[in-house]
Amino acid sequence: APLGPEARRALAPLLALSSYRSGAQICREGDDGDSCYLLASGSVSVTKNLPDGRRVRLATLEQGTLFGQAGLVPGQRRTADVKAEGDVEILALTQRTLSWALGRGDAWAIAIQAIVAVDLVRQLRGALSRLADLAAKEDVSEEITGKKRSEVAVPQSVSANFSGAERKAREKKQESSGAMGDLLQLLRGTEASLASAGIDLDAIEFVFD
Repeated sequence: APLGPEARRALAPLLALSSYRSGAQICREGDDGDSCYLLASGSVSVTKNLPDGRRVRLATLEQGTLFGQAGLVPGQRRTADVKAEGDVEILALTQRTLSWALGRGDAWAIAIQAIVAVDLVRQLRGALSRLADLAAKEDVSEEITGKKRSEVAVPQSVSANFSGAERKAREKKQESSGAMGDLLQLLRGTEASLASAGIDLDAIEFVFD
C-alpha cells in the first residue's frame, strides 16, 4: 500500500508468481537469500531453531504480508524457516531485479528499499520480544517443539561380520523370487550377524534407498 498505484503498476510485471502446497518449505533458516516474498493468498508459519536444537513458532503470516526481506540484502542468510499452512500463492521480488531498478532510479525500488529497512527492524524487535516472552514462561512445552541436542540419540557404529549374510543371500537365491526375495534373505542374514555380535535388534533401523 505505501507504494501507491503507479509504483505498483511498475513493480507488478517484475514479480514471479509461485504456488506451494500445504507443508511446503518456502524458506529454510541459514540458506542464502536472494529474494523477498509477498503472500498473495493463504497463510504461512514462521519458526526458528533454538541453540539446543528445538524449534519455536514465531508467527503466522496472513495474505498481504511481505516476508523474507533479508533476502534483498546482499550476503544475508535466511533467519527463520517458513512453511505453507494450506495451499498458498506467493509473489517474489529478486535481489537482482531490485538492484537493477535502483540503478535506474525507479521510484518503486527506492520506496521498497525504505519499506524493507523498516520491516527488518520491526521483525527483529518482534522476534526478540517473542523469545523474551517464551524465556519468562514457566511452561513453554506447547510452543517449543522437538528435542534438545542432548536428548537426541547419537548413532553408534557397529562391528559385525556380514560375510555370512552375503553367503546366505547367495545360497537362497534359487529359492527366492526376484530382487525382493534376495533383499529379504540379505536382511535375515544381516539380523543374524548383528545378533551374534551382541547388538540389540530393537535398536537397529533398516533403511533401504
